Amino acid sequence: MKQLALPFAESQNFSAEDFCTAPSNAQARDWLARPDTWSNGRLVLWGEPGCGKTHLLHIWAAAVGATIINGATLQGLVRPNGPVAVDDSDIVLEPQALLHLLNAAAEAGFPVLMAARLPPSRQSYRLADLTSRLRAAEAVEIRAPEDELLERLLTRLCADRQLSLNFSVRNFLLTHLPRTAAALRPDEVAPKVQLAELLLDEDDLQGALESAKEAVALQRDGETLSLLAEIFLARGEAPKAITLLKEASGFLPGDLRIRELLAEGYILADERPKAFTILQELLRQHPGAHDLLLLLDAESPAQLRSARGGKAEAGFLLDEAEDWLADGNLVEAEAALRRSRRKDRSERLDWLELLLAFRKDPRSQLAKAIGFAGSGRHPRLCFQALHLAVDHYMDKNDEKGLNLALNTFLAAHPKSSGAWEAAIIRQAYRLMNGSVGDDDLREVRRLQANPLPGQEARARTLLGQYLLELKRPKDVVALVG
Repeated sequence: MKQLALPFAESQNFSAEDFCTAPSNAQARDWLARPDTWSNGRLVLWGEPGCGKTHLLHIWAAAVGATIINGATLQGLVRPNGPVAVDDSDIVLEPQALLHLLNAAAEAGFPVLMAARLPPSRQSYRLADLTSRLRAAEAVEIRAPEDELLERLLTRLCADRQLSLNFSVRNFLLTHLPRTAAALRPDEVAPKVQLAELLLDEDDLQGALESAKEAVALQRDGETLSLLAEIFLARGEAPKAITLLKEASGFLPGDLRIRELLAEGYILADERPKAFTILQELLRQHPGAHDLLLLLDAESPAQLRSARGGKAEAGFLLDEAEDWLADGNLVEAEAALRRSRRKDRSERLDWLELLLAFRKDPRSQLAKAIGFAGSGRHPRLCFQALHLAVDHYMDKNDEKGLNLALNTFLAAHPKSSGAWEAAIIRQAYRLMNGSVGDDDLREVRRLQANPLPGQEARARTLLGQYLLELKRPKDVVALVG
């Protein structure tokens, strides 16, 4: 006799009484109680699937009488007549519609609450005005659930299905399931996404591929498609990744991570003009972003991987070492670098070992920093090494040493993004020392006419300073006009 599973729809209860309060969502609840303090009248709740952001959005909407709109269905010009709550605001298919809604609500003085899986810093749209408005909004993360909250959620979900679990089964589930609220729903996509991410971090690309394909089969959206694409990129299968990322862009049209992955796909597929077009746009939105410049300057897939830290486990340890270096804790940084070295060797490890040694004794490491800057490693890492030497020589007002360092780097990496920055540094130094002429002005005009994306203002400012120094006020007026 076969037992049939009947497809009864699961009703969702978004009442305030049914919400499980916990420290992980306390900050979000506190902000929702104070809409008058939201920056520009806007608040973004963000967090992983199942964390409770949609439930909180419904509670707030019921309390203030807000209209609830789903981002995936937001279209056209919507003029609100009261507070607005936008769920899934990071998967808006018509960014212009969201921009209009935010503007109209601000004009009328109505607060807008948005719920998203991504923080505003990871939401990037072709509409610069929309991106800036989202990033100016208050953003509150709903953190990963505590053990007590997971236990309460499991109990409630079982009760909703008229299930009774004994103590040992319940403890087994809580111990072995991923530590997320979404994992308590085994028929949902989130656990498969989390498993794929875990296997990808462990460099188990075949296992990650299988889990990601299962996730896409359950739910085909921007998150699952981009994850599957990322795994294909790790496997060196760029054409498959590009196709998936184009589809993912339809779900998350402004997502920074998807566009970054698409640029990487084009680089791996040797379609650099397409990659450069994307990176140029992203760098204008995120000037100087290290990850974007790594992509822009990568000379090969192998070099890019090495510049990122090599194997995933080694890369995590390098992240830790970099954090310790930023905090000035050289002992812990050195320990993390030793552990990473046992996992994998990479160009990023070489760079961080140089940085550590330089922090300990700059003078003895100057020659090594210049040698690194002129090496065949990734140009962006070489530029970082150059910066160590440049800062030292500038502090000492040593023009000869400065030019030696700059020339060494430029000879090795004349077409890199760092080459433009090195030329700017040289001209800025010459200006500070008051030894500029017409040849210098021509060089600065050249740099201003062909700026590194995102550095247009920097080049324009330097040109303006040169024109003032050389007493050309009419040219200054033309520049700012």
